[in-house]
Amino acid sequence: MLDSNLVGSLGVTGQKLDAEGVVAAIEMLRTAFPDYHSTTEELIVQDDWAVARWTTRGTHLGDLSSALSTIRPIGKKVEYSGVSFVRVAGGKVVEFLAMSDNLTLMQQLGVIPSAVAAER
Repeated sequence: MLDSNLVGSLGVTGQKLDAEGVVAAIEMLRTAFPDYHSTTEELIVQDDWAVARWTTRGTHLGDLSSALSTIRPIGKKVEYSGVSFVRVAGGKVVEFLAMSDNLTLMQQLGVIPSAVAAER
């Protein structure tokens, strides 16, 4: 499904990913949120591009690792959204860009205070 020459990017951080990096990112999410599930809210397809707006839900039961730190599991259910742009050629994903609402995710995990909590 993923082309070996895939060019990927995580929009907010700009982190570049190849096919192995995409698989590693998915495995990291599956470790942190074993019940991880994404629902496609909208899907637009034109020529060789697809754009999806999605919502992800899961329970934080495993370590969530990033380049900056590791967030230990807190057992809390989370929900956040994002958008993915995918280009397909020869039946395989050759290019993608994903952007997710990491601020909302970090607020739900208690890493960053929410606006309501900060006002108190």
